[in-house]
Amino acid sequence: MRRTAGSGSVDQLPSKRWRARVRLDTGAQVSLGTCDTEAEAHALLAAGVRQLAERGAAPTGPKTLRAWGKTWLTTRENDGIRGIVQERSVWDRHVLAHPIADLPLREITRRQVLAWMDAVRATRAVVSARGGGHRETARPVSRRVVLHALHLLRGALHAARDAEHLGSDPTQGVKPPRDKVRREQAWTYLTPAEIERVTRGSHDALPEPERTIYGVAIYTGLRQGELWALERGDIGDLDGPGPEITVSRSHDGPPKNGKVRRVPLLPEAIALLRAHLAGPHAGKRLVFPGETGGRRGRSDDARWAPQTRKVEGAAGPEWVEVCNYRRRAGITRRVRFHDLRHTCASHLVMGTWGVTLTLQEVALWLGHSSITMTERYAHLAPERLAARVADATRPADMQSAASGTAPARDSNDPPFESRESGVASETPCFTARPRGVEPLTLGSEVRCSIH
Repeated sequence: MRRTAGSGSVDQLPSKRWRARVRLDTGAQVSLGTCDTEAEAHALLAAGVRQLAERGAAPTGPKTLRAWGKTWLTTRENDGIRGIVQERSVWDRHVLAHPIADLPLREITRRQVLAWMDAVRATRAVVSARGGGHRETARPVSRRVVLHALHLLRGALHAARDAEHLGSDPTQGVKPPRDKVRREQAWTYLTPAEIERVTRGSHDALPEPERTIYGVAIYTGLRQGELWALERGDIGDLDGPGPEITVSRSHDGPPKNGKVRRVPLLPEAIALLRAHLAGPHAGKRLVFPGETGGRRGRSDDARWAPQTRKVEGAAGPEWVEVCNYRRRAGITRRVRFHDLRHTCASHLVMGTWGVTLTLQEVALWLGHSSITMTERYAHLAPERLAARVADATRPADMQSAASGTAPARDSNDPPFESRESGVASETPCFTARPRGVEPLTLGSEVRCSIH
């Protein structure tokens, strides 16, 4: 006869004797002894439970994934893990909503993990709803969402294994199948004409500092959280030989991959920052503070996207657009604030701004943890690649004259020269590395994260 979880159990052995057992919080079952009768076994169990309670080692039932997940996520939050808010949201939606959450850790099998993953893949995607909240769509969640949920489940079970709550990892080798037809990832970037309208538009259309924020985002490729956490001390001497930004913070901790990086400043970014820091924001700690002077929140996009407000109209409540700086700049198509980062990478690959970087250099610039994330930009430079091949096959004295431009740089070229100082840098494209900051390295692993 089994009791409720946490109170132990009594069962009959093949020898016809009765055994009393309790399960400790480690998941292991401990026998309290055997008796001739069931009543004696229950009495033994009650006495054993009381004795364990007096010693502060009261037995518990088998630890479930739901209970362990709560402990594990709290530990990650206390450790300052970046993105814990999003992790909790994914865990609540895709793990706790499935029956696997109430299974004891030791009873979770590979078959159950596969069934859980199929359920996640069939979940409908949600989008932000007008007026707040979210609404469900007709399309299933993306493979990236499935990978993120699997990454969390695997991390929780790995931690449970290290704590000896289970013996093996049932997620070993489990991964969602790839789409039969691989579609190019949907993302966009601004054209040179659109960049001109955003950064050099009239003050009536785009006031400062919004225009500066958009321009700095375009010419540096910093993430939104990195821009909001940017401090005056992170910006090097704008009049020095190698002005750059040191990126060491984001919304709620370090940058996305946890590494400090240095981003060189193009002349356009230097001009924007010089004017911004000499204006009303001179002397402030944050470069782009919010309206109250503090750090901007995650939902703050500096009024780039449309904003609506609910007002009472003649026919009842209605939503009215109150701000849309993207449209004021003459951009009518859907371009997200994050696409300003894509804009930077795209034009660095294409050489639009007078410097053409390799994919690995762009990965260092953007702070990608793997070159795989940067390879999406490779298709943007087919003409540039063809020109490089043609230039390389011509006689040396004809190469520069035939192309009309300086040849694109590869890893065998001499160091870059600063546009302003004429001093060669030891690090191509990344000048004046501050002392005490290690050079960036790229990992070969593919991490499950939002770029």
